[in-house]
Amino acid sequence: MSSDRRARYIQHLKDELGNRSNASSEIEYTGTRGWLVGDEGHGIATAVGKYCVCKPGANAREALKLPARWVDDHRAMAAPATAEVSPRYFRFDAMSEPERVRMRKTFAAAEPFPHIVVENSVAIPAAEVLEAYPPPDWPGWSRFRDAYQAEKRTCDDIDRIPAPLRGMIEELHAPAFLRFLEQVTGIERLLPDPYLEGAGLHCSGPGGVLAPHTDFHYYTRLGLYRRVNVIVYLNPDWKESDGGCLELYRGDAEASERTVVPRFGTCAIFRTDDRSVHGFPRAVAEGRWRRSIALYYYTAAEAEEFSGDTTTYWRQHGNPQGTARLRMMLYRIFLRCSSGFSRLAHRLNPTLALAISPRLGAKLGGVAGLAAGLGLGGALAALGLAGLGAWAVATLGSALLGAGLGAEIARRSSS
Repeated sequence: MSSDRRARYIQHLKDELGNRSNASSEIEYTGTRGWLVGDEGHGIATAVGKYCVCKPGANAREALKLPARWVDDHRAMAAPATAEVSPRYFRFDAMSEPERVRMRKTFAAAEPFPHIVVENSVAIPAAEVLEAYPPPDWPGWSRFRDAYQAEKRTCDDIDRIPAPLRGMIEELHAPAFLRFLEQVTGIERLLPDPYLEGAGLHCSGPGGVLAPHTDFHYYTRLGLYRRVNVIVYLNPDWKESDGGCLELYRGDAEASERTVVPRFGTCAIFRTDDRSVHGFPRAVAEGRWRRSIALYYYTAAEAEEFSGDTTTYWRQHGNPQGTARLRMMLYRIFLRCSSGFSRLAHRLNPTLALAISPRLGAKLGGVAGLAAGLGLGGALAALGLAGLGAWAVATLGSALLGAGLGAEIARRSSS
């Protein structure tokens, strides 16, 4: 088999011995370029371990085809031969140990929450990436139509994501990058998400925004805890005036403390929890498209500090009017109650063995009671069995009862 771009020759080594059940072959690639399979020195083990369960006889031929298919999938022969070994998609592997130590200190000391911004992280030309990046009308996009994420498109289907973007994601899921990420963040045993829940390719068009928010923490599908976000921006010649800049906030502050311009090759790495408020509320400019790869990393063990729950908490809601204003008020009340329950559940988790002070127990119990009162009063009001006065009484009574229960929980946990 040969062609100008994919020249392959199979050389049989044992046919002359007549031992066809154990015959081995060697694939020789001529006039092609190669990409590393797995870590250096472990290419065969990676390919065989990923694709082959070998048995004598019938499966020998399949064992030969599958590693070659792995190479095909990773574009190993998509360009003419060159004298040098082809680079990987990113430059993280080339960072020295002292540089990684410095990055870890920068990450830990960053404000308003731990993060680091790495410039020029992409090793391949921008033209190659942009040529492959799907256009806005690509049928593989899932579109968001809510005001929090206006003009946003995403794709989390790894099989539909074209090369080299698919290869870039796979490299950021590989052990070498996981080790780099653990060194920089100080968070051990990080895991990628093979399903790309909420991750993958992100694209926002003119007028697109992402309201400031904190991300979900507990990943229900896999029972994991979200700890780190990694966003790689793919926008050549992007200026701050083009909008769409990542903003990092301290709590509910209106003004951000850090602005990241999403230029090509810029990589933002930040800890994600209930305090890492981020977004890009300044709309993408007319005629511009904001492109990125977003990936999330998890641990099997819960964080020691409360870091969130299954909900994305939006921090800016526009300016609703009329009945929408009342609905927004109720939404925010119940969301706070939900957060209170999540915090209480975190504190009560016996595996974490966290101490609960009487003051904290009373506070959390009060939140739980308030939620119960709102739910009871709201149900009665909805049924026409109670007016606003009865709703208020039910809410106050349940809050006081909850506070007492919380204090008793705290007392028992500390004894």
